[in-house]
Amino acid sequence: MSNIVRIVYWALVIIALLYGTVYLIWGGGDDMTGSSISLIISYILFGLAFGITLIAAIGNIIQHPKDSIKLLIGIGVVALIAIIGYSVSKGEVLDSYIDFGVKTKGESKLVDLGLYMFYSLLSISIVGILVSEFTGFFKN
Repeated sequence: MSNIVRIVYWALVIIALLYGTVYLIWGGGDDMTGSSISLIISYILFGLAFGITLIAAIGNIIQHPKDSIKLLIGIGVVALIAIIGYSVSKGEVLDSYIDFGVKTKGESKLVDLGLYMFYSLLSISIVGILVSEFTGFFKN
């Protein structure tokens, strides 16, 4: 299976290089003409990588459900932080927000949600790092 994926990958890369080179040589003087096919192939490869990773992760959860409890707890905690962050946010739209493209109450709530999640997960990470370092320090 890995040989087939490798062959398809290199075939797409060679096609993108040939297509890009042909358009750069005979593209009518536009320097960016040949880059569109490379971007499309990059998007396709990114989508394939994302899909394969998602399928492998779900397969691992199905095959080892007891080992996946910590993962599901982590996903639940992140979802809980997101729900709390969205419900706590005010959703106000100031004039300075409009300059950055935030025009509706829903968009403002999503920005607040992102900020609440960032600061919450950053705090949890810092506390986790400090706790693990201090417990490791005192165990030795």
